[in-house]
Amino acid sequence: MHSIANVCWKHCVYWLGLTIVVGIAAPVSAQLSSGLVSQSDAAGAGLKRAWFARAAVNPARSQVIDWVLSGDQILILTDAGVLQAIDANTGRSLWVTQFGNPQYPSLGPDGNDQFVAVVNGSTLYLMDRNTGRIQSQRPISGAPGAGPAVGEEHVFVPSITGLIEGYPLDLDAPGYNRWFYQSYGNTMVAPLVTPHSVIWSTDRGYLYVGGSVKSGVRYRLETDDVFDARAAYQDPLIYAVTRDGELFAIDEEEGILRWRYRTGFATDRAPAAVGERLFLTSEEPMLHCVDAKTGMPEWEVPGIAQFAAVTKAYVYGVDRFGAIRILNIADGSPVGRIANGGALEALVNDQTDRLYLISDAGLVQCLHEIGADEPTRYRAAATVEEPPADDESDEEVEPAAAPAESEPDDYSAPAVEENPFAPSAQEGAPAEETDFGTGEENPFDF
Repeated sequence: MHSIANVCWKHCVYWLGLTIVVGIAAPVSAQLSSGLVSQSDAAGAGLKRAWFARAAVNPARSQVIDWVLSGDQILILTDAGVLQAIDANTGRSLWVTQFGNPQYPSLGPDGNDQFVAVVNGSTLYLMDRNTGRIQSQRPISGAPGAGPAVGEEHVFVPSITGLIEGYPLDLDAPGYNRWFYQSYGNTMVAPLVTPHSVIWSTDRGYLYVGGSVKSGVRYRLETDDVFDARAAYQDPLIYAVTRDGELFAIDEEEGILRWRYRTGFATDRAPAAVGERLFLTSEEPMLHCVDAKTGMPEWEVPGIAQFAAVTKAYVYGVDRFGAIRILNIADGSPVGRIANGGALEALVNDQTDRLYLISDAGLVQCLHEIGADEPTRYRAAATVEEPPADDESDEEVEPAAAPAESEPDDYSAPAVEENPFAPSAQEGAPAEETDFGTGEENPFDF
């Protein structure tokens, strides 16, 4: 009896000790499961967690479906029809806007210096970038295939049928004219707008480049596969990658293929061009670094599933287990690693040296190198002004100038015979004379 009592007492002490240990460890495990990087872990890798914030999402009822860095704002879209803007430098929530019908699918967001655009159902919404207030809304003529793209004068919305509609930014201006670009195939990836071009792709393997200031399709690239990722741009080159991992660099002005690079595996994330290097992840997973001007490979690192950011000396990515990986920019050699128990998604940041991460529960955090209190910018940031006072907030938007060579404002697509990019009735493919609009042989056909 005495021995049995001793055994029972030892078991009680053991379980009591286990309970105490678990109780002490609980906060750490909670931090890991949330995906929050601790300051001590960040400092051990030469980083500082600048801020963290919670997206305006209830994880039990909705989720974040897209987020982008737009200048000094992080724009976060949820499937409940909520758009939120967070200050990318401080983490402060700038505004939260409910739009449209939460039961309808939402696509976007994208923005310029003045506006942010989203699509809900078949309605286009434009919000004031500074306040989040809805400035205008307009039904679009077809079912949207992807989110909108905002230029200096127009917002472009892709229809699933391959029709790209360009709306002046003042959607409520009387008698405004829309632009129509017809392409071959379905458009399922958001366009990209540069100062001179609008770039979009279709599921038939075509990449189109049209004018963003003056209406007209300039040229197209024909490939053997579809595009699952949005194109990237660094003057003077457009970068586009197909699903099978073939990366193309096209001269924006001349429409000439400068180089191409093959990852060898499927790719569905946008490339990031920063300075003299271009970074691309494929699904092995593998992070590829190539020369942005020549396409010559510089290095490859296995295990990296997402590119996140780059500084003068280091490249940051996230592996398939949610750990942050730090690499030497010169040769890709490993420098550090921060383990993380949460599933993290990295924002493809080719604009600054900040590392932005988001968890499944909507926890957003920003990390940067110790001492780098001011962001290094690789391109000009969009200007965000302080929200106006209440008596100034309803000021009308100045109408945009009418675009040249635009189509009349009706809701019917152009007739096939008027559209040089419509499929041929006999061959079921684009007419030969429409390549580049010149009648010349398409140099991008392989």
